[in-house]
Amino acid sequence: MTYPVHFRKKIIEQAKKAERIVDFLKIYGISTSTFYAWKKEIQPKKRHQKKPRTIHTEDLLNDVKCFPEATLAERTARIGTTQSAICKALRRLKISRKKTLHHPQADEQKRPRFKEELTAYSEVGYNIVYLDESRFEKQTFRTHGYAPVGEKCQATHNWQKMATRTNAIGAIREGNLFALRLFDCPIDSDIFMFG
Repeated sequence: MTYPVHFRKKIIEQAKKAERIVDFLKIYGISTSTFYAWKKEIQPKKRHQKKPRTIHTEDLLNDVKCFPEATLAERTARIGTTQSAICKALRRLKISRKKTLHHPQADEQKRPRFKEELTAYSEVGYNIVYLDESRFEKQTFRTHGYAPVGEKCQATHNWQKMATRTNAIGAIREGNLFALRLFDCPIDSDIFMFG
């Protein structure tokens, strides 16, 4: 806590009248070293701004652009500083951590047409059955990355090229799962249709 100048002056003036300075300072909870420092310089010391650690802005921006999904530890190893310094530099540059994942086969333009067709089939009385394949991977991918505030972080993951996974095929109708099968091999059209 920084004491105001008028309070410091008051303490110094009253201390002149005190029998024992140490006992007087104890009343106010002020140490003798603080008191004598005030006598030398009554004005509070100005706090200096810490310079950021040596992180070249261009290097960090380039690293974020090339490796948006990298962890702080990986970024630290490449740039050669501390994780704390990287974190502060990212904040200073207004670069935040966000979700990166975008399915490479997703098509936002086809989605509304699919919903319209689905509604039309339901109105006619067809039972809608969702049939799909999913997998359990033995290795993971990163779902978050870094990008400047206000910009999307775009990274892709190829769901087709995963060798070490167990595949599941199942169907859902009216919220009920049925026809579930597991495969420890890549799913091709023959397995999907006749497996």
